[in-house]
Amino acid sequence: MSDRVTWAKLVRDDEGGVIAALPLIDHCLDVAAAFAAILPAWMRALTAAAGRELTAQDVERLIVLAALHDLGKANRGFQARRDARARPIVGHTGAVAALVKHSTLTGTAAGTALRDMFVDWGSYQHFAAALAHHGRPVEEFHAEAPSDRWSRHVPQWVAGDDGDPAAEVVRLFDVLRAR
Repeated sequence: MSDRVTWAKLVRDDEGGVIAALPLIDHCLDVAAAFAAILPAWMRALTAAAGRELTAQDVERLIVLAALHDLGKANRGFQARRDARARPIVGHTGAVAALVKHSTLTGTAAGTALRDMFVDWGSYQHFAAALAHHGRPVEEFHAEAPSDRWSRHVPQWVAGDDGDPAAEVVRLFDVLRAR
């Protein structure tokens, strides 16, 4: 958004000022590489869970899902956390539900990319599991979640004078497709 890099990780000085930022896309690619490196150790368990041998395509898709685990950090509210005093504190997992459930946002390039992945791969629940990387299911992705659980995140994704947060999601998809 705007002229700043869309970040995933920040390093702060003692006063809370940002002294370094890891771009979101770099972080997601790092996670994909790390996941690919450890995946062989998990193949037996994954094969048992799937009830069949995993194909090369299955493995590539799991790596992409791992890469997408933090795509919600592109949202406006999360990016505002560059300022340590920013309020309210906006997270990065539940906010993604607005991209896939809100009638306007589902028609954006980011919403379409996610929807197409869910349809083509049958991966909605797998994606929701990747977003649950902080140890608990993401309530907003539950099939029976009331709309007020995810609709409060809509403003975090709508393009405005300060940029289009969802555009970074599209960039992430483009980078992953190119690899």
